[in-house]
Amino acid sequence: ARSLPEDPAGYHYVQLMGTSASTPLSVAAKHVLQQIVHGAAANRALPVAPDRGLGGISRHTGDALAEFYVREAARAADALPDDVAPRAFLLALAIGMDDSRTLTSVPGVADAVAAVEAPSERMVRLTLLGEPTLRGRRDLAQHFFISAYLAAAIGHEAAQAAGIAKELLDSQGTSGFSFADIAADRAGTRFANGVLKNRFPLGALAKSFDVKTFVPEIEGLPEGLTAAQFKSQYGTKTGPKVLEQLKDIDRRIEALPPYRPSTLRLGP
Repeated sequence: ARSLPEDPAGYHYVQLMGTSASTPLSVAAKHVLQQIVHGAAANRALPVAPDRGLGGISRHTGDALAEFYVREAARAADALPDDVAPRAFLLALAIGMDDSRTLTSVPGVADAVAAVEAPSERMVRLTLLGEPTLRGRRDLAQHFFISAYLAAAIGHEAAQAAGIAKELLDSQGTSGFSFADIAADRAGTRFANGVLKNRFPLGALAKSFDVKTFVPEIEGLPEGLTAAQFKSQYGTKTGPKVLEQLKDIDRRIEALPPYRPSTLRLGP
């Protein structure tokens, strides 16, 4: 399995022999990440505009590109042992969708990233990746998938707290505090919980992942707040105005199809 990461047979044999628990997360995540990169290369080879000779097929961009990558990752992860597949899927997407150094700045995560992707491999991935977005924004894709992996690695609440801490840090820089980014963070942690609990089976995600199903609308959410503006308008990060904004975000997430009380789990 380690020598031929593109061939799922090795992982199946490990599972049949009852030793799947020994499959390292880094090996499994590398297998999934390679599928994302292969998908990126295949997508880049397609024409920018629809080609009649290819049946009208054209290159994926924006939200459609993110959906394509998630489906490719889910398809690869679905072939892995059950005990490692969900986390390998989430880790590979966090690395694969990121073109920043955010992951490597999180304590305890840098080693996991280094074990999955070498610097030379990262350069190749970034050359091929394109601009996958969620709700039309590149930054939301990074927030969503990084927070999803952090939820698996350090827990749901800790991942959400890390998202708020990141925005407070941004308020001291040029980008400012963004509740839209926090919406993507919180949607990502909810998505991760569904994946880890098999509410969203990987086989189903490989066929039907859709941005609008898992990512809420962000219209009207305050953004670009400086530290001074945040303090004057919202007080502290635990103040009532912040909590009200978080409740609004959670209501938007809970209105999405997978989180409605009457919604059944995806797949069989």
